[in-house]
Amino acid sequence: LVWRAALNAVAARAADILLAMASERGAFEEVVVAGGWARNRALRTVKRHHQGVFHHVAGVVEPGVRGAALLGGVAAGVYGGIADLPPPRIWTDREAMT
Repeated sequence: LVWRAALNAVAARAADILLAMASERGAFEEVVVAGGWARNRALRTVKRHHQGVFHHVAGVVEPGVRGAALLGGVAAGVYGGIADLPPPRIWTDREAMT
């Protein structure tokens, strides 16, 4: 019961943030869920209830860390620029690990 309440609170807050961002830039074409919790089927189900349908789950557990590392690679000359970075892996919701 406590776990379900925590999931609902997290999902509701994320939905509030998405609505605030959409009010500034317009409706989103798609939403990609990311981070460690995104791999949890129960959380994805609750988020879907609060936010509507999303079709993709980031294939990286911590995409912020990946981004920082890749930008570090650009700064160090490992990559020629942003266009040279390897694309992220994106899973469909069905492929996402639980």
